[in-house]
Amino acid sequence: MSESTTQNEQKQQKDIMQYVGEADKFFEDIYLKKAPFTIPDNWKELIVKIVPYLNVIGIILALMALPVLLGVGALLTVGGAMTGGANPLSSMSGIFTMVFTVAGLVISIMAAQGLFKRKAAAWRLVFYGTLLGVLQNILFLNVFGLVVTFVVGLYVWYQVKAKYTN
Repeated sequence: MSESTTQNEQKQQKDIMQYVGEADKFFEDIYLKKAPFTIPDNWKELIVKIVPYLNVIGIILALMALPVLLGVGALLTVGGAMTGGANPLSSMSGIFTMVFTVAGLVISIMAAQGLFKRKAAAWRLVFYGTLLGVLQNILFLNVFGLVVTFVVGLYVWYQVKAKYTN
């Protein structure tokens, strides 16, 4: 029975990666082949140099957000300590925010070193993180975040894709 469970899990993982691969091809077609204009090469080079540092700043900010998401700040205030504090994890949105923050943090940490070395694997990790952000924006009905992620984020990220090699 455990063998069939393992096979089912492998099939589900393959299905997810197949969807991600199809999304990659779709976005590549839109943002590289059909894009009305391309970013100049010197700008691409600048973006690739800046991205690793922005990633590190994002990691620091996410690490700083974790105690807040866990409700530690509410417990440390005088009123919060007396009333038991407001726990952000007591709501579904708080739980989802925590899950997305931790998942994004893990992806950013995994990509950090590769971004400095311009590795294609790091590019893919940031792409996965972007897809995670898209899912979060959909779940929270954040139309502005969704548009910015799709129009600006993915466009720029695909424009610099060729700068990341194995």
